[in-house]
Amino acid sequence: MLCTCLAGAATTDQTEDWLAAAGFTDMEITIKPGSRELVASWAPGRGIENYAASATIGARKPANR
Repeated sequence: MLCTCLAGAATTDQTEDWLAAAGFTDMEITIKPGSRELVASWAPGRGIENYAASATIGARKPANR
């Protein structure tokens, strides 16, 4: 499971850092509804839904950057 789904996955903090380094502001990361339940179904009872989820990522890049 680690090799197929979770290895190399970025954390929320890493994603925000990468966006900021690229000049983006007003970052918003929103977990998609039902995502945690779907992830939990991959390995019931293991709690992986607390570490991986699908999300929508939004940000703005000011014109002067």
